[in-house]
Amino acid sequence: MAGSGVKASNLILCERLEIAQFIQIYFKHLQEENVKLPDLQIFNYNGLERLTSFLEKLEASENFSSVRKILILADVGAKLNAKEIAIICAEHQLNEFAHIDATYYLLPGLRTTKHWEFGYLEDALLKALCIESSEACNHHNLRSMAAEYIYSVASNRGKEAKFTNHSLHVLAAYLAATEKYVGMRIIDAAYNGAFDFNHPVFDPLRQRIESFLKEDS
Repeated sequence: MAGSGVKASNLILCERLEIAQFIQIYFKHLQEENVKLPDLQIFNYNGLERLTSFLEKLEASENFSSVRKILILADVGAKLNAKEIAIICAEHQLNEFAHIDATYYLLPGLRTTKHWEFGYLEDALLKALCIESSEACNHHNLRSMAAEYIYSVASNRGKEAKFTNHSLHVLAAYLAATEKYVGMRIIDAAYNGAFDFNHPVFDPLRQRIESFLKEDS
């Protein structure tokens, strides 16, 4: 738990640092939209293979009895069934505690009301790029050029060295072609307005957060 104990009654457990950083920015956006949220604490459990050991440490930590809600966030990746089964097992493990209500949300998000989209957080961010982030270039043209460049690089790398998170590289190429965002990490670009957090791609996430974490009126 990176030396940080439980300090809030509502916990967000994130599969990797980038998701933890993103959700922190997204919560800030929701607060600016006048969404009332309870006290929250964000953790990075640093990979699905470490989730079980993370939960064991969490359960043994001081103040765990004060936890009321836990939201687990993870990328779908390319293997939905294996990922969702592992997350559901963690959810059930947490829900065995009478004082805890646990659920999960997989990124990039829901394709329909019941089916997850394959991919990663960066797939959602790619869709949510602000039109004006392309500056002097046409937004759609710049996205297409960035995608074509990465596809060309991926083809040259071959099947044995293919990119795991393709959209991560497309985003980096897109941002590198601007004056404002060149050299920034994707999360820093988010802080500086590169993405539209009101884009429909984030609607299911917002609905999950509001229904699960929103303070009682």
